[in-house]
Amino acid sequence: MYSPAAVNNGILVYNYQIDQWSFDKAAFPQGPAYFWGGACYLGALGVLSASAASWCLDAGSSYYDGTTWITLDATTTWIQPAGSQAYNRFRNCEFLGRSVAAHNLTIEAYTDFDEATIKGTGTWTAAQLAPIASTSWPAQVKLQIGSQKTQSVKIRIYDAAPIGATTGEGPQLIGLAIEVLPLGGATRLPATRKR
Repeated sequence: MYSPAAVNNGILVYNYQIDQWSFDKAAFPQGPAYFWGGACYLGALGVLSASAASWCLDAGSSYYDGTTWITLDATTTWIQPAGSQAYNRFRNCEFLGRSVAAHNLTIEAYTDFDEATIKGTGTWTAAQLAPIASTSWPAQVKLQIGSQKTQSVKIRIYDAAPIGATTGEGPQLIGLAIEVLPLGGATRLPATRKR
């Protein structure tokens, strides 16, 4: 949606995951440009110019929203590997990611469709993550869930600004692994709830 005569050039984007439109302004010093289908690589948006030259638009050196840290906050849906009427043994949850800048990290585990009670939590400070933090290779953080017999699990991962934060861009989530063992037998309800 670039127009050489327009003052407010940008791109109109529809995000199907959140069902929302957004308008992103961007300056194109090389002239008319076409986006690579909104492709991002390591946080940069790729652009292809009319002359087939390519470059990346980078957000700059500060990733704050004004002066506020932008939190990575990801939550899974309820995970039921053995089905809706069976038990599981959830052992561990492993976060795989890169540390772009210093950050604190918290992982929470919820079980049995109970979103009010945290069944397992782990918090790591920037100092604890520093020995494994890197933008060049991924690092892994492990939370022991330790739920011996449950129907479902939900995992929440979020970061926070450490003391003396410099850029506001914390971790990049690459993957999440959950170690689970399906158990035999169906869910057992009380006699008053069965026929």
